[in-house]
Amino acid sequence: MWITGNHTSLLAMRHKAYIFDFDGTLVHSNKLKRDAFYMLSEDIKKNQAIIDQVLKAIPESSRFEIIAEIHKLITISSGRVFTEQAIRSATDVYNSLVRTGIMACPELNGATTLLTALNNAGKPVYISSNTPEEFLGELIEARKWDHLIEGYY
Repeated sequence: MWITGNHTSLLAMRHKAYIFDFDGTLVHSNKLKRDAFYMLSEDIKKNQAIIDQVLKAIPESSRFEIIAEIHKLITISSGRVFTEQAIRSATDVYNSLVRTGIMACPELNGATTLLTALNNAGKPVYISSNTPEEFLGELIEARKWDHLIEGYY
């Protein structure tokens, strides 16, 4: 984080509320989330160029949209048709990989310090993320940030 020392008190007085993304802003998890798409199944592992293409085309989309698009393009290129269950299974694998990985990811330097300073200044902090709310709540609790965060979406 770029906020350290005396700068936190100056920043805390500037705005009424603060909204942060989670991945890549508070926690070093962007690479982990991207890499997880390459590990979903053997069918997907064999189609890395398609994964590259989808992640380049719709990088900010949800995991559900990205996984569906990967399967769609593999079907178009290979004729291999995926069942809804295969797509749900790939999503479950992704969720499991990411859940385990993010719990272990380090925070960005100064994230807790900044959140604490904002909380101490009485500034509400919100987290907005593509991470599903239930899991996001678990991550916030695991990092002991739940008392520093007003809400997450």
